[in-house]
Amino acid sequence: MRPLLPLPGAKCYHAATWYDGAMYVFGGLGGNLRFDKSCLKYDAATDSWTAIAGLPENRGLPAVQTVGDKIYIIGGYSATNPFTVQRPVLEYDPATDTYTEKADMLMPIFGAGSFVHNGRIWVLGGGTTAFSTSSNAIQIYDPAL
Repeated sequence: MRPLLPLPGAKCYHAATWYDGAMYVFGGLGGNLRFDKSCLKYDAATDSWTAIAGLPENRGLPAVQTVGDKIYIIGGYSATNPFTVQRPVLEYDPATDTYTEKADMLMPIFGAGSFVHNGRIWVLGGGTTAFSTSSNAIQIYDPAL
């Protein structure tokens, strides 16, 4: 095993997923702890980072999963005063480097756990209206529907 090339800059509260030999990193906060809409792709074969299209809006602590040949960005907080959480699911297409807004989540969240089972994204818990609030709800997002 060898160490991987580090991110090309400070980033926290972002989320990542794996697709077709590459890791995709979305949103979060930059080194100055301000929202960072920039997104990156790490190519494991070449040990290199490249910029991909930035998010259309702020998303800190989103849930990100790959289903088929698309990547889904779910939730994430977008402001802290007043505290707001993103409701629309974004679909990222690596082939075209574009985002498409999809159906809204029933309950917008940030910092949730997530996994894919049978082509559906399971979103577990997460924060709702502030860093001190959380939910034990399970939401299921079906990209096919």
